[in-house]
Amino acid sequence: MTNIIISNVKKDKKYKGAYARIFRILEKNSLGFSEIYETDNSAGFINGTYFLEINVNLDWNEEKAISKIKNVKIV
Repeated sequence: MTNIIISNVKKDKKYKGAYARIFRILEKNSLGFSEIYETDNSAGFINGTYFLEINVNLDWNEEKAISKIKNVKIV
């Protein structure tokens, strides 16, 4: 599992922007053997911040690419 915090999120655009970029990066590097998804334990959108938990551990390249996205922090 990987936890990611996305700050400065507008409620009506919570699945766009950084959220969408994160999943594009993960799907690009996926070999298609496993599905990548937001877990049921993910807190989701709370007061302008999106707390995202995904079901996979990031590899080095994914972590590097995701950490470059503005307002994103991997915890």
